[in-house]
Amino acid sequence: ALGLLMVGLCGINISLLPYDAMRLRNRLKMQATDFADAYVNLIVAPDTGFPLLNIKLSPDVKESCPFVGDGGCGVYPDRPSVCRGYPLGRAVRYEDDGSKIEHIMLIQEKHCRGFDEDRQMTPAAWFHDQGLEPYNEWNDRFLSIMARQKATGRKLDKNRAQMAYLSLYDPENFRNFIGHMGVFKRLDLTPEREAAIMSDSEALLAFGYDWMEMVLFGHSDGLKPKA
Repeated sequence: ALGLLMVGLCGINISLLPYDAMRLRNRLKMQATDFADAYVNLIVAPDTGFPLLNIKLSPDVKESCPFVGDGGCGVYPDRPSVCRGYPLGRAVRYEDDGSKIEHIMLIQEKHCRGFDEDRQMTPAAWFHDQGLEPYNEWNDRFLSIMARQKATGRKLDKNRAQMAYLSLYDPENFRNFIGHMGVFKRLDLTPEREAAIMSDSEALLAFGYDWMEMVLFGHSDGLKPKA
């Protein structure tokens, strides 16, 4: 079995998977390069070589989140999955046959006032209440790709790591790549999907996942080469 792939807090680091980053960029109306320069640190997953992002915390004693001000969270409707899930942590393990096992952990800290409430909720009810369901769906797709890469026993080389960053975190340059390299000419896509990929953030990210599966594993259920 593969090890746990955690979506959440690592110490004081706040991780951003591709869907998290997309929602924040759209909320802030920022291009990916500007967003990356201002708000994130790029790290590399040690077991797969995949690029990952952490929020760049403020260089003060509290190491506070740059999106939190006196009035609270300034990106609350599009806050990352780790913030939505807290005080629950969620991890996913992918078995050798591709099946998924979900693990839920309770993070009980004194400063969390939710523990003072009388109301009780199941993890599923909490995730629904916090709007986590689409985040979990998108994040699990990304984690499944990482798990498949881990199963090969090889880390991404430099070129594949750069392609992963381009297709998953850099939509403007990815669209430029698609056009410049004539990617659509090699794939069996409907005109409607082509148009959506070039105009809609979620359609582009879904294509990015499919594209990475093609690049890494030679096959994706979501893409077919032209005959």
